[in-house]
Amino acid sequence: MRLLDECLDILGDDPYLPGARVRAEQVVQRLRNAFTGGAAANIDIFAAAAALAEDKALAADALAVEFVPQVLFVQEGLELLQQAKDDMQQLTCAVTEAQYDIQKARKNNPQLLESQEAKQHIQQVEAADAALQRRKLAVGQLAYVLDIAQDLDAAERTLAVEKDNAGGEQMENLAALLGME
Repeated sequence: MRLLDECLDILGDDPYLPGARVRAEQVVQRLRNAFTGGAAANIDIFAAAAALAEDKALAADALAVEFVPQVLFVQEGLELLQQAKDDMQQLTCAVTEAQYDIQKARKNNPQLLESQEAKQHIQQVEAADAALQRRKLAVGQLAYVLDIAQDLDAAERTLAVEKDNAGGEQMENLAALLGME
């Protein structure tokens, strides 16, 4: 699932950072290249020929894109997503139960939480909760990549609409700043 790792790397750790749409467009392009074996309609064959003439090894590596069957990628990705969701559900249950036990002890018997062992347990529960939040983000990104992979054309259309809307919003914001509303 190297392709999936590449797509997740392109998206980055935080989908809310600026440039998310550009990264999503890069994911669409990377998936399209993999699903078509790199045969893009807009390849400049003259530039490719010149690159091959200059340094055949580098040009060949740059032009080579490993073909990944779309159906297989989506199928394996969905299996991985389901397993990740199942694991996350188990972790969620365990963290929720531990948090409930801690709250119950705070309310009914707070002296139990004063021991070093109890403090370590609380830290472990907090760390598990933080890990759960990171896992939720990762599972969400995995689902996002799979949504894109299932219908690249629809993903491109959606991103184009978002781009158009963002451009319109920028113009409205600029007009408001200039007092031209």
